[in-house]
Amino acid sequence: MGPLAASAFFVVALFASAMAAITGFGTATVLLPFTTLFVALEPAIVLVAIFHFLANASRLWFMRRHVHRRTAILYGAPSLVAAATGAILLTVLAGTRPLRLVFGLFLAAYAVSSLAGRSWRMPTSDKALVVGGVLSGFTSGLIGLGGAIRGAFLIATPLGKEAYIGTSAAIAVAVDTARLSVYLPWGQLPRDLHWLVPPLVVCAFAGAWLGRRGLMRLPEATVRRVVMVCVLIVAIRFLLR
Repeated sequence: MGPLAASAFFVVALFASAMAAITGFGTATVLLPFTTLFVALEPAIVLVAIFHFLANASRLWFMRRHVHRRTAILYGAPSLVAAATGAILLTVLAGTRPLRLVFGLFLAAYAVSSLAGRSWRMPTSDKALVVGGVLSGFTSGLIGLGGAIRGAFLIATPLGKEAYIGTSAAIAVAVDTARLSVYLPWGQLPRDLHWLVPPLVVCAFAGAWLGRRGLMRLPEATVRRVVMVCVLIVAIRFLLR
């Protein structure tokens, strides 16, 4: 990744962190498609997973008193196992056409659904939370994108806003820890990309701070539409490659 691409990467990372602090929108959904424009899918997933972990860890620190432990365990435990399983499968499918197709189809379906204004309401039973944990954990481990599924299940629960944010962050940190424990020993992040990690720490915390200060004044709906159009373009690029 050259200097110009790296600069753009950090700007988008800062934007993703700030927007997530304001709207709750997934940082990986914004940053991962952009990152794949400059590096291969597998190292992009690892790099964004590190940033995702940092962003959620900072959010969890501020919201740790609001974590709903029962929901975090009920949803998070199967998520953790499924994330490790998906990450292992990623090591098997690395560089293959099927993995790129799965990634492209998932992005396209999610972008089209969001642009159409579709709102998913999931069941709130314990069994549904376990199923949701497996689905979101597996997709997080395999293609780096599970926040949309996790949000769809958790938003259907009776958790208040603070509990929802804190619990979601706690689950995300657990999932990121599980998949990074597979990604990093696997060595899929090339050495020439290691220098990007320290600035990502700054972007994660600075973006959260900027979001809390309300410096991003674009309407949430407008931001979501623009991002989803960009995500759809990237998805089409993957499907046609």
